[in-house]
Amino acid sequence: MFGGRQEKVTLLCEDSLAGVILDRFGKDVMMVSQGEHAFRVSVDIAVSPQFFGWAGLGIGVQILWPESVREEFLAYLQNICGNYQ
Repeated sequence: MFGGRQEKVTLLCEDSLAGVILDRFGKDVMMVSQGEHAFRVSVDIAVSPQFFGWAGLGIGVQILWPESVREEFLAYLQNICGNYQ
């Protein structure tokens, strides 16, 4: 997905995003239930602003792992917020 450093990331997603995940990563991804309304999925991505923009589906998706990608996403969001201060 997009250009950048290749990483396997684990995402926590609301069930309502199952179709989005399947469309983006294919029907072979394993979605593991995480309670009544969420699932966890591990996918290969390219760490890039394009991925971070896509991952910005709001609170419906959270990057769980690896921590380095979580930190890069937080820095990306902080840079955006800086434009509005």
